[in-house]
Amino acid sequence: MNKHAEAVQRGIKLLDERWQDSYVHTSAGVDTSSVAEGADWRELIDLDELEMDRATACILGQLFGDYFIGRDVLRPDETRPWSVEHGFSVMEDLRSEWDALADAWHDALGEA
Repeated sequence: MNKHAEAVQRGIKLLDERWQDSYVHTSAGVDTSSVAEGADWRELIDLDELEMDRATACILGQLFGDYFIGRDVLRPDETRPWSVEHGFSVMEDLRSEWDALADAWHDALGEA
């Protein structure tokens, strides 16, 4: 498993653990009645529109409307390494890194 795939797995675990939290739902604009129904964050991700280097089209952007809002909800004292460690960002702002990260999310969520 490569570094992006490992990071994405940590991000999935974090979202799986935190998504049912009503604060997270409210921040994402999700109807809180769906929390009781066990709504899955994966249902809100459009892999065809996924662009990890765009704040509104990345994983957190699709869930929260903007990467920075999602980051602040999940980890208010966020640092870039935390985002990288959880597959929400890359350390080097290179097209190849962003593409590899998007591919890792496609691989992980495409199997679900």
